[in-house]
Amino acid sequence: GATWEIAGLPSGLRVDALLGTISGTPTASGTFTLAVRARAFGQIADKTLTLTISPASTPVTPDPVIPEPTPVTTIAILNSSLPNASAGNSYSVELFSDASNVTWSVSNGTLPAGLTLNASTGRISGTPTTVGNYTFTLNASNSSGNGEKSFTITVNANSSSTENNFAITTMFLSDGTVGTPYSQQLTATTTSGLVWRVSNGALPGGLSLSQTGFLSGTPTTAGTTTIEITVANGNERTSSYFTLTINPYGSLTITSSSEIRAKVNEEVTFTFTANISGVKWYADASLPSGLSLNPDSGALRGTPTAKGTYPFTVMSIGNGQSASRYITFIVEDSGNNGGNNGGESGGGGGGCNSFEGLYGLLTLAGIFLLRKN
Repeated sequence: GATWEIAGLPSGLRVDALLGTISGTPTASGTFTLAVRARAFGQIADKTLTLTISPASTPVTPDPVIPEPTPVTTIAILNSSLPNASAGNSYSVELFSDASNVTWSVSNGTLPAGLTLNASTGRISGTPTTVGNYTFTLNASNSSGNGEKSFTITVNANSSSTENNFAITTMFLSDGTVGTPYSQQLTATTTSGLVWRVSNGALPGGLSLSQTGFLSGTPTTAGTTTIEITVANGNERTSSYFTLTINPYGSLTITSSSEIRAKVNEEVTFTFTANISGVKWYADASLPSGLSLNPDSGALRGTPTAKGTYPFTVMSIGNGQSASRYITFIVEDSGNNGGNNGGESGGGGGGCNSFEGLYGLLTLAGIFLLRKN
């Protein structure tokens, strides 16, 4: 094979005498004239070539990346007003905003004496003690921003009259389930001449609110919706915000009846049930006086003392879910049922209380079945 010689190579380059290849890293730019000679079989061949070395490119330094400032979000407090209160009577109202994970505070002014604001839940509650008008500013804040709004609560003198104390008394709306019929009657401090409507937001698909305050239908879509409901009685108008959750199929559901009947001065025991075991049970502030709810067993016990219809809401929480149901508790006049329901005792005593008799029979029947099995 041939051998190669090259004269005039720029600094940093070399030639492989056997292969004829030029390699290396040139250290200077420019145009170079090369004298190339090849030798083979006693012969010589010469040729002149031109080699151009371009200057090294200047590296481009990118502009520094300046992070965008975190935008500050203005949180909107959705409540348009807060209901008035009555001195010496319990008071409760929930605040709503268009943001999540909100912390609530009073940034200016003071709440009426006896009322407190829960910073986590946004609920103002307590028993006001002093008559007067109280104006204050509420602040809602989270990691993204904050918002403020001023409100006035008027505390009226304690009176059996509801004048100047017109308010919605429904505390919250029961959860619903897609495909399951839903119904709840909304209530206010008065009952006659009321006209109800949704004044802000929209109900979940499949539900509607009548002018009588009856919320009903069969929900079609799962999700959580915040709505404002307004009621007027001809002379006054008041509104409250509610959160309504529609759960998907297969979610936690309260399976016990939504109507409970009892008699005056007779002990009642009713146990709430759900489709998931191990849940906790809670009732709102509308639970009738004299009754208590066991949070572990869901047992409602007590002795009602007055005839009437008492609506309240019960909630179950468990398995990472929650469900609520609107309950109608009806107390009727006590009647002498004697042995009609409970039967007569054999030989030695009079008739037993109807509920206790039924409870005893069911208990004995359960023991019998357990032993038999």
